[in-house]
Amino acid sequence: LSQAVQRARLNTNNDIANTVTSINASLTRIATLNKEISVARNNGGNPADISDLRNNELLSLSQQIGIQYFVDSNDQVQVYTTTGQTLVSYDNHNSYAYTPAGGVSASTVYPGGFSAITLNGADVTTTTTSGNLGALIKLRDTTFTNEQAKLDAFADNMQQTVNNVLNSGAAYPPLTTLTGTTAVTSGTSLAGATGNLRVAVVDQTGFVQAVSDIDLSGTATVGDLVTALNGITGVSAAVDSNGHLTITSTNASYGISTNPMDSDIGGSSATQYFGFNNLFTNTGSGATTITVNTNLVSNNNGLAIGTLSASGSLAAGNRGLSSGDASTTTALIDAINTPQSFAAAGNFGSRTTTIPGYIGAIISDAALQASNAQLSADASSTSFNYLKTSMENATGVNIDQETANLTVLQTNYQASAQLIATVRELFQSLLQAVR
Repeated sequence: LSQAVQRARLNTNNDIANTVTSINASLTRIATLNKEISVARNNGGNPADISDLRNNELLSLSQQIGIQYFVDSNDQVQVYTTTGQTLVSYDNHNSYAYTPAGGVSASTVYPGGFSAITLNGADVTTTTTSGNLGALIKLRDTTFTNEQAKLDAFADNMQQTVNNVLNSGAAYPPLTTLTGTTAVTSGTSLAGATGNLRVAVVDQTGFVQAVSDIDLSGTATVGDLVTALNGITGVSAAVDSNGHLTITSTNASYGISTNPMDSDIGGSSATQYFGFNNLFTNTGSGATTITVNTNLVSNNNGLAIGTLSASGSLAAGNRGLSSGDASTTTALIDAINTPQSFAAAGNFGSRTTTIPGYIGAIISDAALQASNAQLSADASSTSFNYLKTSMENATGVNIDQETANLTVLQTNYQASAQLIATVRELFQSLLQAVR
């Protein structure tokens, strides 16, 4: 969805460049026609046909950008923007300039990412609000950025909600290696961490082979936690070359399961902090960079569906996982359908709703905006056509009326020709009578 929005912004950005080119062409033609009208008048000619061409250019220009104009006593049109900047004065005209961006992403905004639209060197991007150009600017910089902001809010809340639930659970059967998604080093501080993190070596049927509750208050750094993990029988832990904490069973027939218990690292549980069971990862934030955890893409059996037992008496030989345990799956469904707070984003104010409710609101709002835009476009088209007809009636030629006039003239001509013929015959008769 985010990529679709950005493609639409790129297309709109290109349309802006094309519109600027079209506007400049109209301004050039209007200035040229002004000059031709002046020459025709000075040479005693009738510039009516040229004036009609100029009126057509004014109509075309008025669709591309809001204008105001008047025709002076010398039949020269003076054209201005709705904010008063000169566009055409006699046979001179100013020009717009715009250099379109080669690529567009969610971070491409004006000013900064997009260059300014200038008129005679002055930035008019934010003051151009009417006509096709104004609509395209609003679409690129407001409408689509609002949609992106709402998608970002949706993606962030979905990622946090889903990952929080899954990091309280465990996969069945357990994976041989758990790999975090949070970038760390051995020296990363865990100062202030509290509570216990449960780590167990479990066979493929869910029976515990070894288990330990690690007191995080005794781990000052990630390196200290690695040391504590390596102290569990059958466990090998390290920070891998990608900067992620890994916990591996030394016996390939067994797997690793975790339970965050009451652990807390900077406001997150230990499993949340390291991202052992994350479904979603994000190199940044928002909808553009959210991805499915590559570890799950390569092995979807690692998706947490159950929960490692939190019993205080859990020991080797006890069942720690059950194949029928759907506690995490149930918790995930409940979390997705539980109303939560969404901050203000785009044209949405802050609201409390479910994740499906929020994406439903985005779709409904987009449909409403599309409907309103169509109604506005229809109204504008009707107004334009009415004004166009009024202008043509006032300044142009009515073909039907002129055809009727031509028919009357032709009939009169035929009658006159017949009268002349009759008079000629009378004169010939008189001359013969005299002779």
